[in-house]
Amino acid sequence: MDESREFYVELGRRMAALRAAQGLSQAELAQALGLKQTTYSGYESGARRLPLDKLPEVCRALGTTPGALLTGEAPEGAALSPAEAAVLDALRLCRDPAAAAGAVAALLRLCR
Repeated sequence: MDESREFYVELGRRMAALRAAQGLSQAELAQALGLKQTTYSGYESGARRLPLDKLPEVCRALGTTPGALLTGEAPEGAALSPAEAAVLDALRLCRDPAAAAGAVAALLRLCR
């Protein structure tokens, strides 16, 4: 996969994760953005390139910033959700680094 395609696939994965975290279907988000569901689906799959002029609107709908969406990094000043804080606290309490690493790896596999 070329670097450009890889970028859009990763961008789409981030968009899908943010959409799912809000409990929205592709059709619901596409409608909110004034897009066809198939167009929005193409953005999430990486088959279509998200136009730059749509970026701010998509970010508002997904509750993120352009920088965070494009890079995958958390927005500056972003607070952890209660669920994220609980996971972090549990990892901090884990005395076995190998077990903690295994738990994180399992969680990441579930998120893909």
